[in-house]
Amino acid sequence: MKSLYPLFFLCLLLAAGRELTAQNYPDELRKTANRHYLLTGLKMNEDGRWLTAWKSYDLNQDTLLIFDSQAVGKPVGYRTKAECIVFLDNDRVLIKKPQQAELLNLINQTEDCFKGVKQLQLLNNKKRFVLHYDPIRENRLELRNINGELVNETSRVSRFYITKDDLIYAIIENENNGFDVLRIGEQNTEKVYHTACKILSLTIDPDGMGIMVHEQNPEDSILNVVYLDLKTKTSFSLNEVLLGSFQRAFTEVISEGSIYFLKLWVNKPQKDTSLVDIWYGNDNRLEEKFSSPIDVLTYVWEPR
Repeated sequence: MKSLYPLFFLCLLLAAGRELTAQNYPDELRKTANRHYLLTGLKMNEDGRWLTAWKSYDLNQDTLLIFDSQAVGKPVGYRTKAECIVFLDNDRVLIKKPQQAELLNLINQTEDCFKGVKQLQLLNNKKRFVLHYDPIRENRLELRNINGELVNETSRVSRFYITKDDLIYAIIENENNGFDVLRIGEQNTEKVYHTACKILSLTIDPDGMGIMVHEQNPEDSILNVVYLDLKTKTSFSLNEVLLGSFQRAFTEVISEGSIYFLKLWVNKPQKDTSLVDIWYGNDNRLEEKFSSPIDVLTYVWEPR
């Protein structure tokens, strides 16, 4: 019987060793995984000198590497927690990070940091960019040139849109509890539309002749679509020609400035619930028992 004690203690030591190995195993795997990565998302500027790529690990992808094709070898710089990048010209890049943006000069590796940025977008001419800030900074919208210099700005912007000719249309909540649509350029800012309703979104004609304004009445939450003729500043309301209300609307241009395709989600008439309602197991529309049934209606609308 005594001869079994050494064997018993040996088993305990082996079991303890396995437990310690099991505890350290995930840490070793994590260290090994962090030493191996792939380069993904390769981007290059117009003249081909500067290249960027993300270090892609199994667990994350947030380190951006910057390479100079004239200096083959190691990266000339890197940025952590980079979400997206945009090349402005041959020597500058705009980097989006959580709640901030960085304008980096690739030649001398200097940067300008803009805190509180929640969205950025480059204009089509690649000579200007837009920064949209968080509520702490009054949802400010800034138009800047490639050197980072301020060109134009406005505050209380909920959403903005950029046209192909680089005009910026912004939805503004003004100080009188109404909403405006502003057209922002390099030299001036112009109000093109005002309403007491909440503006949800805009659909801008590709040629810039007009705007579809999707808005909601704050008193009864009824939706409306208004077409705004940008040349004459005349507005045309869909609710003036359409009977009944709708829950959601989709608009698309058929003929620019004159004819539009509409898809509207409307509630079906409620059934009489005073009678006994029989539910069958093979009924494939049981969701209508719990929520209002909806129809999708399509129209062709000529606002003018």
